[in-house]
Order: sequence, then C-alpha cells, then structure tokens
Amino acid sequence: MVINDMAMEGVESLTGKYLTLIYQDQLETFVKTHIRKDNVHGRNGGAHIDYLEWFLRKSGKPFITGDRCCIGDLAIWHIVDNLMRIFEADIKPHYPLLMSYRERIAEIPSIKQYLASPRRPAQVNGNKLG
Repeated sequence: MVINDMAMEGVESLTGKYLTLIYQDQLETFVKTHIRKDNVHGRNGGAHIDYLEWFLRKSGKPFITGDRCCIGDLAIWHIVDNLMRIFEADIKPHYPLLMSYRERIAEIPSIKQYLASPRRPAQVNGNKLG
C-alpha cells in the first residue's frame, strides 16, 4: 500500500496548491507550476499533475494499485475532476492516461449516480473557480 500512501501525499500537496489558487486567483502561475510538463522537474513542492499520472504509468493497470479502485484512486480522481473544471484546455490534451482514468472512475456506478445527481455542486467554490 506504499503506492496508495504516495498518491495520497501527492494529492494532499496538490490540494494545498489548489487552495492557494482558488483564494488568491493565481491561475497562470498554477498552470505553469503544477500542470505544464515542461516544469515537471521544477520546484513545485511535489505537486504536479504529471506526478499523479505517473502512478498510472507505473501500474500499467486500470487503477494505481492494480485492477481494483482504492482510496488513492478516488483522491486522485477528485482533485483531477476539480482541476478539470478550471483547466480542461491545459490538462486534457497533455494527460491522456489521466483522462481515460478519470472517465473510468466516473463510470463506477455509485460515482456515476453521484455525478448525475443534484448532490454534486455545480461549482466547488463560491468564486466560480472550480
């Protein structure tokens, strides 16, 4: 379960950066630092979309630890789903594994039901970012 823990830490790190983005409106800085692949090796506090996609490349399976969805998968899905609401044009063409993964998790019956329900907020944040 080391992979799961690593994924959770990556999501936690990126979530902290996401909160800064949302409340300080630093869209371009966020894209440059945490989404663009040309900055993968830059100092970004361990928070980068490519790091999350790395788990899928490493696994070679439908989910980060194999053939079954785990809590790390749901955490990755959640942050990616939130970021796609803001940065779809920056993420979608560059992270195909993450996009197919996002779709795969969205097809899990309970998640699919949630996504179609009124329980899912139209906006994650009150400032229309996310």
